[in-house]
Amino acid sequence: MHELQSHVDIMELPPLSFLITLGDLVSAYALTSEPFLVLTLSKLRYVLQLVETSQMKWALCGVVQGFAHAANMKFQVRDEVPFPINRAANYCFHVLPFFSLMSSSWLSSKDPELQQAAVQALGPAMGLFLHHEGHRDTVFESLPCLLQQYGAGVDNLHVTMSLSRVLEVAYDFQVPLPDGTLGIICLALHDQVCDHVQLPRPENHAKVLYCLGLLVLEMQEKKCDMVQAMRGTLSDESIEVKKAVLHFSRTVLTVHGLEQWAWELVPYVFKQASSPSSQMSSTNLCSPDAEEEHSIRATCVELLENVDVSVRGMSQVLCPRLLEYIVPAQYSCTLSPLCRCLGDLAEQQQWEGEAVPGTPPSKGGLQSGSLCIQPAPRAS
Repeated sequence: MHELQSHVDIMELPPLSFLITLGDLVSAYALTSEPFLVLTLSKLRYVLQLVETSQMKWALCGVVQGFAHAANMKFQVRDEVPFPINRAANYCFHVLPFFSLMSSSWLSSKDPELQQAAVQALGPAMGLFLHHEGHRDTVFESLPCLLQQYGAGVDNLHVTMSLSRVLEVAYDFQVPLPDGTLGIICLALHDQVCDHVQLPRPENHAKVLYCLGLLVLEMQEKKCDMVQAMRGTLSDESIEVKKAVLHFSRTVLTVHGLEQWAWELVPYVFKQASSPSSQMSSTNLCSPDAEEEHSIRATCVELLENVDVSVRGMSQVLCPRLLEYIVPAQYSCTLSPLCRCLGDLAEQQQWEGEAVPGTPPSKGGLQSGSLCIQPAPRAS
């Protein structure tokens, strides 16, 4: 880096090869490069008006992306010593001129490579801005521009990756998202889950689920807003949507302070476990759709097996409603985890200040009762 610094002059545009090398070096050695952020960007910001070609612009995006990522890593790995707030302000000051161009003219460029480079750089830069309270409004105002890149010709995975960078910083450093911003993010992720126009990319789908999980964990007091955003997907029969809703349900049901609206997710799990398509005959097991459906059924059972009934609010959500799933034969595959849940609920000494609705059966009674509703053996 010392050698590269000697080739950066004020008011003189460096060659393209230099910027590409600089961006690669910063990306490969983030923490080592972090001390050079201010010195390097303070020189490059003076030549921004001289940049004309798309190649130079996307090379600069790579440099900014690398330095912003390096700064975020420095925040993340700091020791017990508080990170100097003046350094965060200094970093944001030098990144802001590049960010302003990337989030406006460069992001709307007709050059797909420049668009993609800008999208990739926006996430780390926004994450950096969240570390300084005076720049957070810049992030919240620019997020819609980033989310608009879904379906705009840029690889959706890069959009989701940048969004995840922002959500990670918000979660790790307890930065609250405004209601309007939260709604926009939920809607964008909802559209990604339900996108039937193009073949879902597994990498992007996994990252979308990761973002949904971050939102649930980060915004516990606003869980209802996220459930509202996902409610429209409960009737969708596509495999990818079912997987996404089940993943979302698993995360929501681990959050303390569940309310009555969370109950909507529990019947959904039972419905998917008992749906005719998930109980196909063995002659159809070799088809890809059948394998996916059986995978969904296994996910439902696994989710129910791992429900923690000690989570605050769980007793009001689950009991006594779970009792209705004991007798119907279509729910037989869920009997084992169902009895476990009901048994654990019955053994709780108190019901979080609420009167117990009816007399909860004992765990042994539930297990014995379940044997009575097993199908009778076929006559030979």
